[in-house]
Formats: sequence, structure tokens, C-alpha cells
Amino acid sequence: MYPLRLGTKSLSAEEIRGIRVTPLDTKIHTAVTKSLRRLSIEDVDKPAQEPYIDCLLLQLNQDMSGHTNQEVLDAWGILETYVPERIRHLGITNMTLSMLELLYNTAKIKPAVVQNRFTMARRNEIALRNFCTERGIVYQTYSKLSKKETFLNGKPVMALARAAAVPRNAALTSLVMNMPNVAVIIDSPSTKARMKEELARVAEVRTWAFKHTVKWERLREEFKALVDMEHARQVAEGASKGLAARLEKVQRNVEAHVQEDASKADL
Repeated sequence: MYPLRLGTKSLSAEEIRGIRVTPLDTKIHTAVTKSLRRLSIEDVDKPAQEPYIDCLLLQLNQDMSGHTNQEVLDAWGILETYVPERIRHLGITNMTLSMLELLYNTAKIKPAVVQNRFTMARRNEIALRNFCTERGIVYQTYSKLSKKETFLNGKPVMALARAAAVPRNAALTSLVMNMPNVAVIIDSPSTKARMKEELARVAEVRTWAFKHTVKWERLREEFKALVDMEHARQVAEGASKGLAARLEKVQRNVEAHVQEDASKADL
């Protein structure tokens, strides 16, 4: 199984978006070479060592727009040629379950990391996390903290914040970190001071949880139930919208046939 803590370097969507202008292999080779050059460290006291990337993430658009399945597979195949000498592990972002299954079953080098937004907007997000766990893929989450997010205002998050005397974002981070199958990525603060403060707050929650095991476990279960409930609601809403769209299409077809029959009757 791959380690839960991997140093990562993202290959942005912009770096592979222009494949129709520049050959895909040229763009990826240029991007990887540039990253390796930036990681090089000169040390007069030690012999030169070839730089390498611990884990490189192929970053896709959140809605997968601008990418076909074949383009993703082609890009992944090119990156595989760098493993294991120059790149130790490969990961990918903003995955759907169907795309991840296709990539996993097709790729020679299996994904070590999948990184998705913590919004549960995708209908199969829970199944995707389970897929990662069953195959030893590290699932990471990002951008989970927002005042508009349901989870930040959820009862277990607010209860933990009060009990541990920490801000809600620290309570949410702590609960996400302890969800099954999730290796959390803390949102990057703008300064080192804020980063240290956030980590300190998370440590405070850990200390509180150690002293209040029963209450901590209850809040963890309540938070997991909240996430599952929100996921189910979004699935239901999506299914409802899909059904409404199909009914509307049927209704339009019926009206069109009625008008057509009326026109024939007039003739």
C-alpha cells in the first residue's frame, strides 16, 4: 500500500489543454522537466543527486470539460514512462467513478492518489472513496472550508467547535481527517503564521478527543451520517431533475404529435 503522506507536484490542466496545438508528449515532457529542474538542489558537500518527484498529480478540470477519456489515458500513458526513476508515484484529480475505473483497468501504473473536492457534489463520491480503499489508492480532499458549505454549519461540527473551544473550520478539518478512507489536505492559509495556527487548533481537537473518547466517537458518527445524508439528498435531487427533464421531453413530443394530427385533420 502506498504511504498516506506523499509530497505532490500538480501538472495543471493548462499544461495539457493545448494538445491540439502542441503535441501532448511535448507539453508533458516540458512540464515534467521544468518541475524536476526546480527541485534540483546544489550541495558542494554532497555528490549531485538526480532530482525526482515523489508524486505527480495529473490535474483535470472539476467538471471534466475539455478532456476526453482518450486524452486522459494518453496523458497518463506518457507520464508512466517517467516511473519509477524520475517520478515515484502518479495521481489524478477531479475524478468521477466511471473515469477512475476506466483508468485503473487500463493503466500500467495504477493511480496512487485521487484528489477530489470535499463537496459530495458527485453522485458516486462515496462509491469512489470505497473503490480507492479497496485498491490501496489514497483519497485526498481539498477546498472543504467555506461559509456557504452545509458541513461547516452542521450540528456535529458546531458541537465539536464549542466542546473543544476551536473555530468551526478546525472542527470540520478534524472530523474530515477522521472519516473512513480519507487522507485530508488542509486548505492552504495565506501565511505561515495562519498555517501554524490552523495546525495548532487541529492538535487541540486531538487532545480534547483523547480526553473525551465517547463524545468524540459520537460526533464522528453524526458527521459521517450528515455527509451520507447530504450525499443521498443530492442524488435524489439529481434523479428528480433528470425525471422532470424526461417528463418535459415526453410532454413536448406528445404536444407535437397532437398538433401534427390536428393539422392533418384540417387538411
